[in-house]
Amino acid sequence: MDDAASPSKNGPRDGESAGGGWGAAVVLGALVMIAAVLGFVVIPHFIVTFLSSRAVPQTRDGLVLLWEAVAFVALSWVFVRLQRGRAL
Repeated sequence: MDDAASPSKNGPRDGESAGGGWGAAVVLGALVMIAAVLGFVVIPHFIVTFLSSRAVPQTRDGLVLLWEAVAFVALSWVFVRLQRGRAL
């Protein structure tokens, strides 16, 4: 067996997965999608609903924008970690 093609030294060979296979990929993909919907749709909706009668529109919009930026950075970090093949 050629040492250069050994999966233990150079990572997985063609056709082999670096992670846990399709099952783990589907679960992680579903978790990322759920987190994205929560971060970009559900939580901003709750923020707007809660602050609609408690804050002026400029303050409310600023807080929603701040939340969207935080959610984007957090989900980007998670996505990069998953792309590198590291567990969270």
